[in-house]
Amino acid sequence: MSKACATETAVLHVLDEVVASARRQKVAEFDAYAICTRTRRVTIERELVSSADSIMATGLHVRVCVDGKVGGASCNEFDRRATSECIDHAVRIANLMESDKNWSGFPSSSKKYPSVSGLYDTSVASLDVPVMSMMAEEMIDGARSVSKDVSAPYGAVESTGRTVGVTNSSGMRSVMSETELQALICCVAGSGESISPDCEESGQSRSCDLRIDKIGERAGWIAEKSTHILDAKTEECDVVFSPMSLGAGNDGLLNVVLSEAFSGQNTHQGISFLAGRLGEPIWSEHVTINDNPLLSGRCGSRPFDDEGIAAQKTRLVNKGTLVGYVWDSYHGSISGEGSTGNAIRDLSSGTVGAAPLCLQVMPDRGSMKSLIESVDHGYLVWGCQGSHTSNTETGGFSFVASPGLLIKNGEVVGGVRGSMVSGNVTDLMKNVERVGADVVDFGSALMPSILFRNVKITTG
Repeated sequence: MSKACATETAVLHVLDEVVASARRQKVAEFDAYAICTRTRRVTIERELVSSADSIMATGLHVRVCVDGKVGGASCNEFDRRATSECIDHAVRIANLMESDKNWSGFPSSSKKYPSVSGLYDTSVASLDVPVMSMMAEEMIDGARSVSKDVSAPYGAVESTGRTVGVTNSSGMRSVMSETELQALICCVAGSGESISPDCEESGQSRSCDLRIDKIGERAGWIAEKSTHILDAKTEECDVVFSPMSLGAGNDGLLNVVLSEAFSGQNTHQGISFLAGRLGEPIWSEHVTINDNPLLSGRCGSRPFDDEGIAAQKTRLVNKGTLVGYVWDSYHGSISGEGSTGNAIRDLSSGTVGAAPLCLQVMPDRGSMKSLIESVDHGYLVWGCQGSHTSNTETGGFSFVASPGLLIKNGEVVGGVRGSMVSGNVTDLMKNVERVGADVVDFGSALMPSILFRNVKITTG
């Protein structure tokens, strides 16, 4: 049986079991989200491929409505007993809740799903450990090609095959399978007082077209440049942000802040700095942003959201003007906007909210190198240490540029240490001077490099 069949069969089975168990327990209103993931991972330690493992993981989230009271529960098993207990737990949680006067039921499938190509690649699903080990070695070689002083203390190559499915009491039943190939490497260079910070670079793709060697080269280049330690000063100046510093899932500044800010749920509750500003020119005219999960082969693309509602392209910012938010079915119904197909489930908390599926900052022209060449004096931010603590309600942020590098006369001349970058995302986005064309896929975001003017840099 193929990996796709294995994960798909498991998901289809548990969705059937949820429906049957709900009937046995006389639960009239319910929905369920199931996920089955098979992952192979090769790990790099101290420049060597140190280990390999294969994991199959499952997750199930169930919501029920009892007399207008909604409760949810999760489990990690797909067998009949676990499924029945999960539904029973959700019922008990619902009975503890107050009746929700805004509840309008679980959504029905009323719109045909879009055709989204390039979600599943058999070449990724069939990757074995020897081939992935060769990929890891290629990434290490790419880093070493920059300088003999560059080393790779850790990294990984990971291939994933995944099936997700949704069913509910309104007749919804949706299943999709997808693949991802991910690579990460950390490089350091130098020694003693001239040693670089950890310099990470990563990439991911639904197919095997990932340039593994280039990922290593970029991390090695940053590490080598960072060994030339230079002084920074407190000032406002031009700053180039790399795609990783803006788009990485946990630490990319724009991904972290804007995923919350564009949520219709948060704007409706007044906890987004974009609330009530539709139609206003809020940012630089160089900024256009979509949520576009319909793009072929992108890691954030999909035909439906976590409630089974058809995904769609939603324009959020058009040449600096705020034109849209994203909605799940519940908050879209309350607001009168309707769902945009952007429901996201958190299996750990059991909550369902709204967020972009594939946040796309539209590229312009030129590489990050060309953006750097246009800067007489400024900085390159490669990583944002602490950006996950940004205030998504106000847009305020403060983080350490790590790595952070000094730009003089259009060239990166060395690294700086302890430089804090602070401000507000609204002000930052007003000062976008150029947007690059070097888009990197981070799964939940497609992000290019961006040149900002008048960014506040603070040194100790």
